[in-house]
Amino acid sequence: MSSSSSAITLEEFTSRIAGAVNGAPGLAGIWVVAETSDVRRSGHCYLELVQKHPVTGDPVARLRGTIWRGTFAQIDMKFSEATGQRLESGMKVMVRVTASFHPAYGLSANITDIDPSYTLGDLMRRRLEIINRLRAEGIINLNREVEWVDVPLRVAVISAPGAAGYGDFIHQLYTSPSRL
Repeated sequence: MSSSSSAITLEEFTSRIAGAVNGAPGLAGIWVVAETSDVRRSGHCYLELVQKHPVTGDPVARLRGTIWRGTFAQIDMKFSEATGQRLESGMKVMVRVTASFHPAYGLSANITDIDPSYTLGDLMRRRLEIINRLRAEGIINLNREVEWVDVPLRVAVISAPGAAGYGDFIHQLYTSPSRL
């Protein structure tokens, strides 16, 4: 039984999918909550949006995301000013997406906006969890019990790469009038 007379090419099939997805009202300008993964910058920003099972942590949904160059410059600046961090893998985000299907590249989410307050809320939740754990383990005040020497010989700065706080610290070191 041959159905080659009714067969279509893969390109035609994927073009039909693109026609169904691109411009569909229910798939445009939707706010979506996800975790970022595999964030890559090259003028544009390419990443994966992932939802994980709350108990097992296994992925239950995954979609390739794209933030085009012009939009990414605005989103990146807005996000880093609000959160003090650049968009990185492993962050919980709320992004505004439009589904896009390209016959050669497949399905993706075109990201047009991000809500930094959602990420800040998650960062605050994680911070409070860490503080509560340190309190429960009785180690939250251990650093306060360490005596300072008159002149510290070493200082450690724990920071995300490119964080504003690190830049401020370095600026103060090099521009301080009391610098010897």
